[in-house]
Amino acid sequence: KVLPIQSITRTKIKVIVDLPDFAKRAASSQAQAVGLMRLEGIIASSGKHPMYFLGNNDTQGYRELIEKGVEAISKYFKEVWIRTSDIRSDEYQNLKGAPKAKELNPMLGFHGLRTSLKNLPLFEAELLAIKNVAEKYPDKKFGLMFPQVIGEEEMETAFKLVRSKYHRNN
Repeated sequence: KVLPIQSITRTKIKVIVDLPDFAKRAASSQAQAVGLMRLEGIIASSGKHPMYFLGNNDTQGYRELIEKGVEAISKYFKEVWIRTSDIRSDEYQNLKGAPKAKELNPMLGFHGLRTSLKNLPLFEAELLAIKNVAEKYPDKKFGLMFPQVIGEEEMETAFKLVRSKYHRNN
């Protein structure tokens, strides 16, 4: 049996939930918020790398995948913080369509927000999926996080894009 977490502490507890199949169990703790939802788990569960969707001109399928997963997790919580994808070149090589390129140091390489900004159709599909779920649940609080930010210019570009097209009130 899972104890209601708020009954044993006054600290606001948030859970980490990456896979929709575990959302209901995490919610049974009576935590009201997801402090971190990484999209990688949702993506990996499809068996397809984001570049597969891009290479097959199926960003709609990518958006639908993300939207379905985000909604399945979000429905159990009042507040959800979602981090856009951060797939390093050495991760998820088993997924269909994964790039074959090897980097000397994948931890410092091509991933994070810089990858999203260079693959705008995928990034925009993620943002639209999140916006669609937020609009479906107007009573919930949704937050957005960006991974591996290198500089202020990346943040400014990402914020400008979100504000212009994907903010819940647009």
